[in-house]
Amino acid sequence: MDDRQRYERVVTALHSVANDLVEMDSRESICRRTIDAAENLLDFDFSIIALEEEGVLHPRAVSTGMPLEEYESMSIHEGIAGETYRTGDSFLIEDTATSEIAREVSPWRSGISLPVGDHGNFQAVDEAPNAFDERDLQLAELLVTHTRNHLDRVATNETLKRQNERLKEFASIVSHDLRNPLNVASGRVELAAAECDSEHLDQAEGALTRMGEMIEDLLWLARQGESISDTQPVTLAAVVDTSWSTVVGGDARMRNEVGARIEADRNRLRQLFENLFRNAIDHAGGAVTVTVGSLETGFFVEDDGPGIEPDDREAVFGSGYTTTAKGTGFGLSIVREIVDAHGWEIAITEGQDGGARFEITGVEFVAD
Repeated sequence: MDDRQRYERVVTALHSVANDLVEMDSRESICRRTIDAAENLLDFDFSIIALEEEGVLHPRAVSTGMPLEEYESMSIHEGIAGETYRTGDSFLIEDTATSEIAREVSPWRSGISLPVGDHGNFQAVDEAPNAFDERDLQLAELLVTHTRNHLDRVATNETLKRQNERLKEFASIVSHDLRNPLNVASGRVELAAAECDSEHLDQAEGALTRMGEMIEDLLWLARQGESISDTQPVTLAAVVDTSWSTVVGGDARMRNEVGARIEADRNRLRQLFENLFRNAIDHAGGAVTVTVGSLETGFFVEDDGPGIEPDDREAVFGSGYTTTAKGTGFGLSIVREIVDAHGWEIAITEGQDGGARFEITGVEFVAD
């Protein structure tokens, strides 16, 4: 096997390593798999990967037979490892005896030093000079690129997990610390209304009701926004009718033109329709007509109200976005959360009568 064939074989094998890394959810396992690949695929006798924390590079994995505890952590301002991390540059050191880069005293005569993104540093060294060439460097960079990508993934997941924990903590505070005084205020308004007749009390009651709705929406976003794993066949028409019965008001009318069954979480699907119906009534008025119909890969909900300007169609899904005094600003954000949790997609277009049309696609239909 010539050098080119070996190179191509190793490149193919490194892509398999990338597939292995997809299944790993910890920094330690990713680092360990990286060193295994460096040892068994790149034929590096000694390699080490260190991850940065608070300005210090801590060894996380080393080659077979090299006890990890024997290798000390070092500042990012020390040595070639620190320079690699700080600059983001890759280094190929042919001979430490003549190199202007590797100035520290060590038994190693040649080496490779690569940044692992913002995470740390990878190094491979050898006691002999000129043990590595440009092809070794390229292969090591390909391996470390896979490592960096999956360390990025783990870091992102950890950040999301912390954010979700803080959000749930916030939800608990909202639930306990705001609901109690809100209930007291609602009770006092009810007592006052029994003693006297005042339009101020009606306005106060309306404001307290809106606060209660906002709290419920916030709690839903905090506790129910994760992905969905428990779905079942659901008859769309039945869920639409049930949802409409909970929000209908004034002279609003609904045309239910769906009959298919889909795979979904029934409770969240009901929440989706309820929020879309409330949105139509809040923005189009009590006499609005709402139509629910079928699409080739999903369904739509449209009204005959004033519609949504094209420039605003993405913004309306943001938390807190509202154009009416009645709205909490979280209804369509919740709709987006439910759609994303199912793995569907949502888009806003113009309805047949000029109103707003919400199209939900990517839905899995179930045969009768």
